[in-house]
Amino acid sequence: MTPASEPEAETPQSFLTLSSIAEREGVSVQYAGKLFRILAQASLVESVRGCKGGYKLSRDPGTIHVGEVLACLGGKMYEPKTCERYSGDRRFCVHTNDCSIRSLWMGLQLMIDAVLTRTTLKDLIGSERSVSEWMGRHVDAVAQLVESEDGAAVTSWSTLSQPTILDSNSDGHA
Repeated sequence: MTPASEPEAETPQSFLTLSSIAEREGVSVQYAGKLFRILAQASLVESVRGCKGGYKLSRDPGTIHVGEVLACLGGKMYEPKTCERYSGDRRFCVHTNDCSIRSLWMGLQLMIDAVLTRTTLKDLIGSERSVSEWMGRHVDAVAQLVESEDGAAVTSWSTLSQPTILDSNSDGHA
């Protein structure tokens, strides 16, 4: 039994309230509610009303892929219909038949999808350092493919993943 001053330990079966989720994530309760309604419609979370109610994952975190979560919350960064939706002041983009930018975005989206479909919520549990190490094991091979003009590798994951420390007195820019 825990002392009255300490909250009960959370278990995988425990439900979290929207207010506790919003507090932990630094968002409004209304915004957390909007996101969790979408996640519930996608069957990624379960909700229960009442004094012991709240939200919890509907499946084990090791079976929920980040790509699945992001897809229900807003889709992909690049989708095939992007060019149709953003064609400027014309019915079709002037580059519809030959667009190097489209190839770039499609390639990037494939790489992003490859990472997101291999990353589960369980992989994201832990510190920034542990997740960075996990990512490093999975993407250093991709970093080796990126080469500068002189043929030297541009960087490695360990270089890219160093967090930027912001000075508390700064204006938010590194």
